[in-house]
Amino acid sequence: MRTPCLAVVFAMLPAYALAQPTDQDGKRPFKMGVVNLKQCFEKDKYERIKEVDVELQKVYADFSASVIETQKKIEGLKLQLEGLKPEMSIYWDKLGQLKLAETELDFKKKFGRQQYLNKYNDLQITVYNEIRRVVNIYGKEHGFDLILRVEEPQLEDDDNLQGVSARIQ
Repeated sequence: MRTPCLAVVFAMLPAYALAQPTDQDGKRPFKMGVVNLKQCFEKDKYERIKEVDVELQKVYADFSASVIETQKKIEGLKLQLEGLKPEMSIYWDKLGQLKLAETELDFKKKFGRQQYLNKYNDLQITVYNEIRRVVNIYGKEHGFDLILRVEEPQLEDDDNLQGVSARIQ
């Protein structure tokens, strides 16, 4: 599995590493690094984030195609109803089909949106865990005692639908 921001990790840790001079006892100096996670999630910089974006676009396209198909079905049923009168039994069949299609559309919109957001959050968490794993490996291999993540303060509510992304970045 490729890491999403290996370049950021490698570039930033040495650049921000703080080391105390060796003391009189000859002990190894304390080494601290900083990782900017926000940069790790920039899709224009990292191939892994581009892949995640493509995957999300596919989910959205599938959702949109399904919604459009149902909308076309509704329009077709409305056209069929225009030429019918309530006294005709087929009128009530088409009206029932129309109401069912409208309910289906409403469900697809709500369910599809939730599916998309769930997929978005799952992918964000997956990438975040990949980053943490790489940072941990890099830190151990290069003798860092402490690696901090830098982040801006969270200003959104936890009710925000993209809360996972806001907390990670």
